[in-house]
Order: sequence, then C-alpha cells, then structure tokens
Amino acid sequence: MNRRITILSLLFLFLFSPFAAADHFRDVSGFHEEIHYLTDQGIIAGYPDGTYKPKQSVSRLHAVQMLIRDIDDFTSSVKNPGLSDITPQSTGYYEIARAVELGIINGKVAKDGSRYFDPAGKLTRGELAVILTETYNLTTDKAEENYFRDVKASSVFYSYVSILVNERITLGYGDGGFGLIDPVSREHFAAFLARVLEESFRPASAVDELPEPEPQPQPEPTPDPKPKPVDYSYVKNAASKEVGTWAFENSNTSVTIRDAATGQVVYSYGMYQPVTPASNQKLMTGAAALELLGENYRFTTSLWTGGSVSGSTLNGHVYLKGQGDPTLLKSDLQYFARQLKAKGITRINGNVVGDSTWYDANRYADKMQPEDEPYYYAAQTMALTLSPNSDFDAGSVIVAATPTSSGSAPRITLEPATSVMTISNTAKTVSSGSANTLKITRKLGTNTIVVSGNIPSGASTKKEWISVVNPTGYALDVFKKALQAEGITFGSGQGLLISSTVPTTAVKVAESKSDTLKSLMPIYMKLSNNSMAEAFIKEIGAVKKGQGSWSAGLQAVREYGQSLGLSMQNWTLIDGSGMSYRNRLTSDQVSLMLYKVQSEPWYPAFEYSLPVAGNSNRLIGGTLRYRLTGSATKGRVLAKTGSLDNVKSLSGYTRTAENEELIFSILTDQNPTSMNPHIDRLVTAISAARR
Repeated sequence: MNRRITILSLLFLFLFSPFAAADHFRDVSGFHEEIHYLTDQGIIAGYPDGTYKPKQSVSRLHAVQMLIRDIDDFTSSVKNPGLSDITPQSTGYYEIARAVELGIINGKVAKDGSRYFDPAGKLTRGELAVILTETYNLTTDKAEENYFRDVKASSVFYSYVSILVNERITLGYGDGGFGLIDPVSREHFAAFLARVLEESFRPASAVDELPEPEPQPQPEPTPDPKPKPVDYSYVKNAASKEVGTWAFENSNTSVTIRDAATGQVVYSYGMYQPVTPASNQKLMTGAAALELLGENYRFTTSLWTGGSVSGSTLNGHVYLKGQGDPTLLKSDLQYFARQLKAKGITRINGNVVGDSTWYDANRYADKMQPEDEPYYYAAQTMALTLSPNSDFDAGSVIVAATPTSSGSAPRITLEPATSVMTISNTAKTVSSGSANTLKITRKLGTNTIVVSGNIPSGASTKKEWISVVNPTGYALDVFKKALQAEGITFGSGQGLLISSTVPTTAVKVAESKSDTLKSLMPIYMKLSNNSMAEAFIKEIGAVKKGQGSWSAGLQAVREYGQSLGLSMQNWTLIDGSGMSYRNRLTSDQVSLMLYKVQSEPWYPAFEYSLPVAGNSNRLIGGTLRYRLTGSATKGRVLAKTGSLDNVKSLSGYTRTAENEELIFSILTDQNPTSMNPHIDRLVTAISAARR
C-alpha cells in the first residue's frame, strides 16, 4: 500500500462530495457517534441537503475526485493515464490521471490485458478489510480463527478479516456471516474507520457472543446491519417480457437471475426445473478443478527407460507415463527424444511402451452419439494422450484436404503425422466454381479417416479435427517418429507400440509439465474444450480419491458443491464437459454456484476464463465473440455457452443500465427452434434495463 495515503486520502474510497456537513444528519440513526466523530475531525462530509445517505455505496470516480481535491492544487499537466474507459472528455479525467501519476491507483485489468478504471465500481467489505489492515499496519497477537461461514481459511481475505475481528473493528452481520462481496455502505465505512482511529468506538467483543455475567453488564454491541435488498422490479419486468415468448414457453426452460452482490433472486421461471445443460456443465467442472487441484496445479508426463545401457544401445524398453496432461504436444515428445539422445542412446533394443494407468480403462463417461463420435469434441479420454495444437483438443488429429488438379484426388495431410490413422480418400478435385461438397469424417470404431465429395480447384484447404481411437497408441506413434528423427533406431523386430506399466526398476530420464491450471482455464472455458473438461474430472478423482475415474472425480465434485452450500441432490452429473444428454441441472443451482464462487480465492482466474460478449478476439470472446454485440452487452456480459442438438444454455454475469451486477442462468432443452437468438434477446433486455 502506498504510504502517501493519509486518513483523508484513504477516504477516496468513501466520500461522495466535498460539501461541508452539518453537525448532525437527519437521516443517520445507526453508528451516529462514529459518523459525528469523523465529521468533527473534518474527515467526512455529508450532502448540501443536510443528509448523509448512510446506506449508499460510493463510486470509484467520486472517491478519486475527493482524494485529488484534498492533496492536489490542480496546477499540474497530466499525461493520459492509459485507461481504456477514460478519455480527456470523461468526467473527472484530471483527477483520475493525476491519481495514476501519483501511484495511488493503477486501474483494473481487463480480459484482453488492457487497463480500465471502472468509475462506477463499488468497494466490497472484503476489499475494505485488506485496505484498512494494510494502510494502518494493523496486526494482532491473537490466533487467526474461522469466525464467519463465508470466510474460508483458504480465502485471500482470511487473515485480514481475522485481524479486524481480533482487534474489534468489526462484528460481521451477527448471523455468522461477514459479507465478503457485499458493497460497503457509507455508514459501515465510517464505523470501521472510526474504530481504527479511536479505540473507544471498538465494541466489547470481536464476535457475536453473549457477554460474561458481571455486576454491571455492558450492553451487547450492535452488529453491522445487512444492506436492504435492492428493488429489481425493472429487471423482472424486462425478463418477463422475453421469457413469455413462445420459444421459451415451448422449450423445457429454467431461468434464474440473481443480484451478484447478495445472491437475492431477482427473477425466476422454472428455476427448479431440471434441464440438460450442455457445456454449462463446464462451469462446475472448472470451479471444482480450481478448488480441488489448485490454481497452480500442473499435469505431468514422464520418460523412463528399462533394462540396461551398453555403449549407445538401450537394451530394454522406453516408457512414456501419462498423468492426464491434455496439453501434451508433439514438441514435448520431441523434447523427450532429445533428452534420450543426450544420454548417448542411439539404438533401442526394445519397444515403445505407454503407461496410461493413472486413469481407469473407461474412455467415455457416457455413450457417444454416432454422429459425434468421429470428431474432436467427442474424443476418448486416456491418461497418456496427445493434442494436435495449442487449442489442446486432446486425442484428435487435424486432417487437411487441399485441392489439386481437376479430376484428381485432393492431397490429404495429418497434423501431427501419424501412422495409426489410415485414409480412405474417394474425394475429387473439380473445376473452379463448382459446389464444395467435401466431407471429412472417421469410420465408427476404427482409425480409418474417410474423405469424400468434391472440392473445387483453387478452394481453400479444408480442415477437420478427427478423434483418434486409442489416444495412447497415437501418442506413442508420434513419439517413436520423434525418436527416429533424432537418429535413434530400433533393433530388428523391436519398436512395437504397446501399453503396459512402468516397472519399479525403470529409470526416469525426463518429465514434462503443463502450464498451470490458472493459465489453462481461458482455453478450457472460452473455447469450451471437452477434452480438458473430462481430464479435469478424472484428475480430480486420481488426486483426491486415489482413482482416476469419472465416478471418483464426480463424487469429489459433489462434495465440493456440498461445501459451497449447493443442493447437490439437484445435480445429475454424468461427465465434466456436458456432452451427455443425461446431465441435469437447474438454473437455481447454477446461478447459486456462480454467486458462491465469487468468494473463492481463485475467482479472478475463473472470471477471466469466461467468454466476453462481442469481443472478436478468439481467445477473449471465445464462443461469444460473434454474439451479444450490441452496446448493452458487448464487453459487459461474461458467460459460458452451451450447445447440443435441441439444447441451448447461457450462464454468467452482466450489468444493467443502472450498473447493478447480475448473475443469470438460462437453460433450455427440447427446443422447438434455434434458441440462441431468443436467449440473446433475454440477456440484452436485462442488460439494457433501467428503473
């Protein structure tokens, strides 16, 4: 915390205007002594009409304006602060730019890495705990304790809140909750600050407990009152008009909208109705992975050798042990090959063995639809697998068909090149301007790629991501080719690709680790990566339950959901990705989960991973890059899409035209028509709603 912040400058988080206040405010009842104390000290002021507006929250803009008016003479020239939502024409431009120059503020980081100010943003009680503790170097000699049900020991706010409680700065709400993500009201800020500055204002007890019997008992301190519910009738009216249309009424529909700050249900329609969620399932999978594996978790793949080495010859097998990494690439296998060569090995009298036993033998969580099974989004899940590129669609290969001369077959290439796939190419290159009817698929249950139809001469190369039967064999084949590219040969009759376990006598040569889970989350969520979702579930099972299976992983997910306070009996979980039509969720529970995870220490990584509406950058907008592009929603809606045949869903966060943040979950199946336009109109309506 910048130590230039004094009592007055700290109040940039609190004050609205520089008007002098009366000695008493006609609208103050609670915490009146603390408020009058700060008024007498000249620290705070009210409004010209003689009110204090104790329940009102303070915008970041008004706060910074107050700070700069206190410490600056307005004679400096300022540089553009580099904040995307602030221009020289913006209200408070000078004060914001000056605050950036002085190092008082830095702005927030947007999904695309740019900085913005968020002038209407509100301070939360959790953030206030950090600011007070850091600014005044508050410490405590008492042990940290779990005083509140909504402040976990794993929370980044845990120590700060514990200090405030131990030093008798706060009592919480008096119902066992602290309200980490609740906006800070003006009266609460005054109470906290007065208690920091003057110990006589600190209540007799730091937690809500009965006083000890005394001859002259002291009155029990009054806990902080909860903020009153906001009137969201304007949101309800906007939502009702859209949900009342025939498309929603003729679908199996579940809609819930909540106040993001309090969890209050603002609007609902069939909120308890179970619906197939499609990829909205990934929200719970991603949250559980961040909680149970951790933001910094990395998947591991390792290279081992067995037998003995004689000169430059390995008399034994070479092993690849997979531990679920869905991001393993050809380049990682090339690294392994170089590491083996660096050991002086140029010949192997043995086989290439893949150990995929970190996960169980089941490759699908549920039976795949025949029309889906050949494609990347329905790939098999194994502990040793391979991705064709940095989209990390593990267990698939990129098939490219390029036109040649008219009358000839198109040229077919695979990335990465692999011998486990065979190609049946009956397609033809036809004259320019002819219809492009080329189709690339795979024969069910086999590794035979089938290319058929016509592709016009001069047409662009057509690509299809095709799933592989037995991804472990696929990874071994590409690894063997990498070994051979390094000049490593195999003995006669050796070099077979087999599956087995790494023996205890084997020697580790090298290992490869994935990026952190936090780094992988945007690709997983924004691109709706099914392979990663299923790997997350099996990895959770392996790490938390000692069994890399869907049953073990999903059980751990249910237990996590239970710890959040979710009603897991209302969650039917079959897989991690949402590919199974047998998954069933309710919008009540999805929206409640989105509310609850805001208090988790890893929530910023979760929020950052969500697709951003209308942002054409594929790795920012993701599956929403061409949707919700209007001014009310573009860049303001962060949400996860979901799509299967006759199933469409969208759940996430938005802000109304009143700048009040909402959580929404819209789940539909048995759709009579394409539902995305109807869902988008609903989200636009609540985002554009005004009182």
